[in-house]
Amino acid sequence: MYIFLRSHARIFALFAITISILYGSILSHDFIHDDHGQIEQNIYIQSLSYLPKVITGCIWEAALGSCTFSSYYRPIQSLSYLFTYSISHEPWAFYLVNLFYFWILGCLVFLLAHLLTENKTIAFLTAFFFIIHPINTEVVAWIAAVPELTYTIFLVTGTILHILYRKNQITSYEWVYGAYGLGIASKEPAVFLPIILLILDYFHFKKSVKELITRKEIIRYILFVPILLLYLGARMYVLGSLGTDGFYSFTPKERIVHFFSLLGLYLKKLIYPYPLNFFYEFGVSSLTPTSLMYSFLFCILFSLLAYTAFRKNRAIILFACLWIFIFLSPALIFINSLGENVFSERYAFASGIGFSLLVALLANFLMKRYPYISQRVLRVVFLLVIILASSVVIKRTFDWKNDVILYNDTLIKNPNADLILYNYAVILRDNGEYAYAKTLFESVIAKGRLREPWKAHNNLGNILRMEGNTKEAFAHFKHAIEINKNHREAYSNIGALFIDEDNPLAALPYLCEALTIDPQFKNAENNFAHAINTLSTRKPETIYYEDMVKKKVFIKESGELPITFKSKECNTKQCSYFFSTHFTEPQIMLPFIIMSKNTHGIVEKAVDPIFNSDSNTIILSFDKKTERGLLDFIFPTCNGTYYSIREATQ
Repeated sequence: MYIFLRSHARIFALFAITISILYGSILSHDFIHDDHGQIEQNIYIQSLSYLPKVITGCIWEAALGSCTFSSYYRPIQSLSYLFTYSISHEPWAFYLVNLFYFWILGCLVFLLAHLLTENKTIAFLTAFFFIIHPINTEVVAWIAAVPELTYTIFLVTGTILHILYRKNQITSYEWVYGAYGLGIASKEPAVFLPIILLILDYFHFKKSVKELITRKEIIRYILFVPILLLYLGARMYVLGSLGTDGFYSFTPKERIVHFFSLLGLYLKKLIYPYPLNFFYEFGVSSLTPTSLMYSFLFCILFSLLAYTAFRKNRAIILFACLWIFIFLSPALIFINSLGENVFSERYAFASGIGFSLLVALLANFLMKRYPYISQRVLRVVFLLVIILASSVVIKRTFDWKNDVILYNDTLIKNPNADLILYNYAVILRDNGEYAYAKTLFESVIAKGRLREPWKAHNNLGNILRMEGNTKEAFAHFKHAIEINKNHREAYSNIGALFIDEDNPLAALPYLCEALTIDPQFKNAENNFAHAINTLSTRKPETIYYEDMVKKKVFIKESGELPITFKSKECNTKQCSYFFSTHFTEPQIMLPFIIMSKNTHGIVEKAVDPIFNSDSNTIILSFDKKTERGLLDFIFPTCNGTYYSIREATQ
């Protein structure tokens, strides 16, 4: 193997030069789209001390506050980011890693095609066509698409190792299992590797069914199962489920229609990728009789090619067709689990290897069939393909320079890309263009097609708050909470609204809720501290007591109370009151505004209240200034209610 690699070093060097020419400009690009949440805001990739989080966390945990809301469990992506960040936190380092991965993959594709065909020309053309194919631009020029690169690397590696094993060039099959494990830890479609290997065994290595059902072969394939189960177990542990629900809920009939229409679109895109776009409009409403006709036509032609290859025993052609279909199938079958962007160029990345192999086989066939005529013609065609593909790739890389350029380009090509419209509005807001951002937020809310509309309501509420339109801002924050009860930002923003209106008491329940959702949410922490400071310095206890009780800022709990007065002890300086608690559910008190009111109407705050969870006891102390008589105690809670407990006579 070493001799083989060394003998083809010039080819691999040519691949590196080609990739540098096509994609070298991305080294000066900014972080794009998901990169902000996955890299810039992700503290878990910013220190090697977080190495265990590679397995026990997810790539969106830092940005979302939890893995529960994510469907991404891809440890290799986190590991790649972690090591890259240790070199540099600048974008160029991450782009350089993408280019390196792409070059490694190009070399592996060459090796795979060479092992399959034992033809250097076909192998070179396969890898070269794959490298220059414009549809790959999204994966190479976008850091967040690194799982496509890594899973495909391990997918191809596992296939190569299997072939070498069948050719008796390696003796250990454990390397294949290792590639499989790393592949599914990179991205889910790698789960189909055993199917690819079975196809190779049956069609390429001509192993009969009888040979494949021997004890040795069955065990060989069964051993992939524990690796998959281990991954699924880790995924369940981290995410809490196998995945989150998608944006769409297509009916069975719609899913069948979309299966073939999507397959046709992907096949068409592989053949003719122009124009490229980040966000395509796809759905029942976007399907037309013409688009359906073309999609079904491509499906029919593709099926005929695969069937003909099967009938004529063209194993390599059949393998290429099945490779294309198998690695497109996740985007076709699990359409209900995808986000807004159902049709995406990156989903065709791995399938591009099979397509490039078909193109290389066709070129080689024409050269052999028409040696005198085709040589010059094919050279001209080959040169034109290189020029056209390269020009498309180079131009497209500039569209990925930063968010503004990418979003503008996307919205020109697809004005109905609501997610992109929302993200563009966020950028405008961050750049201080509030009026335009407000218009876009209102537009995307009115359309009602955004997957996470609460974010748009929250952002619009923030702009309205800045404009002093408190009433409408409050309405949008409340609407965000109604849609998503775990939206910490909206709770914190309502708290901030009440603080703006000099009503910190009303702010507390909302800030409590935000901190309950995420105890480390800095914005809510700061607002909470501000509210407490205001409560302790601006108004006397009597006014807050009146606000809480008479203005019903907090609501009185009725029924059987979980707090019972037990006893009272006094000395010359203070009196201490003892209460027992019997909460059936965890309860968060607000100790700094626990108050008492005596029979003379005097209100005081408790001094250093003590909560003993072991004995379920609360101790409240008050300075002994005057004779109070019997007291009424107010215990405010974080959920906006309070318990009113009366002191009992001894």
